[in-house]
Amino acid sequence: MLFVQILADWLAPFTVIAASIAAVAAILNLWYGAMRGPNIALAGMPDFNVHNVPINATSIPMSVEVNPSFVFINSGSTTGMIMLELDFTPLSVFERLGCCNKWSIGFFGGKEQTEGMPRLFLQERESGMIEAHLTIDLGDWKSYVAHDGEVDENSICPTLLKADGANKERFSSFCAQLREGQSLGTLSVSCVRTKRKCVMRRRIPKRRDVIDKKALFVNESIGIDEDSITTFTSYLDNWDNIQPRQVIELLQKVEPELKSIFSKETPDWGAIIERQIKNNKGFRTWREHWDDSWYGGGDDAEHEQQRSTMPSKNLLDFILRSSGLDSQMQEFSKKVKEFNDTRRLWNRMHKDGEEPADLLNSIEQQKRELIAKNVEIQKTGERVTQILKSCVTEALAQRPRPKAFETTTFEV
Repeated sequence: MLFVQILADWLAPFTVIAASIAAVAAILNLWYGAMRGPNIALAGMPDFNVHNVPINATSIPMSVEVNPSFVFINSGSTTGMIMLELDFTPLSVFERLGCCNKWSIGFFGGKEQTEGMPRLFLQERESGMIEAHLTIDLGDWKSYVAHDGEVDENSICPTLLKADGANKERFSSFCAQLREGQSLGTLSVSCVRTKRKCVMRRRIPKRRDVIDKKALFVNESIGIDEDSITTFTSYLDNWDNIQPRQVIELLQKVEPELKSIFSKETPDWGAIIERQIKNNKGFRTWREHWDDSWYGGGDDAEHEQQRSTMPSKNLLDFILRSSGLDSQMQEFSKKVKEFNDTRRLWNRMHKDGEEPADLLNSIEQQKRELIAKNVEIQKTGERVTQILKSCVTEALAQRPRPKAFETTTFEV
């Protein structure tokens, strides 16, 4: 009996140690188990390459798509949330070629598709997938007007006549760069997720869910497969048979529209301004008149939407910028704003019984400047439409004529 008592006394410290170890193990298991919270991580490597560029006999693809899928697993003990952020950076060489300057990113996560970041919620031990859709805009290869530096009125027609050859050279450089680097740019991907961290509350450590941001991929190359490169090369080989003389065909549609805007008799801008003053309305800018004439009714947002989707947008921008019409319109719009501000100030003072002579003189001076600037814009527009008409005539004269039908005489 004495032996048993001695043995128990000897083992008592070890029992305490074992119990302490068990208690610590239980606490750690609770801390990193049930209290661990969400632990969402990426599983597998997404595909960042362009595949299956379509083959079309009538047009060159204006965009390519990359569709990486991101699979996440929640190995934690509670439900967590994750979102993705993607940022595409095109190669500088493509930006200089006038392509890959625009892109859009869409997502499909959970049960709905959205242009923004979808929130994907994963329960304990659950997996989920977010599909990203990166669309890279290559632009319209055939209707683009490429040129180096500024172009004046005298160079408008030669530039338009050489546009197809310049576009072919530009597309050739694009294909050569694809064969050399096999990349369109880089993609960086980061995730925003819930994660449980240890925080001190009243000197007591506790775990709580916080928002954590982590970089998943940094400057990942957007590749393009060999079949797609071969497809683009085939478009280059067949360039002359795909939408031949596209720029000139667009010019044939644009030139009459411009003529209808600028060929009208110069209106009496003085009478128009007087009418605006009498009706207590602000005088409109030339750009507003242009938008109404070209796009019809609608507000600025609708005009911008129509402008961005027009096949002739690049051609119109080139004509306006090269002829100086764009800068003239901007200057006129600035003068209109100054005129309207002065007129509103005079109206307020007139209601208070004041008629300051300096403001009246200023209104008259600004009115004369507006009339002169409108006449200048009108004359420039008429001159440009004549240049475009001559350019269309010259282009049609240079068009290759079909070969005459040849007959063969057989001797009997």
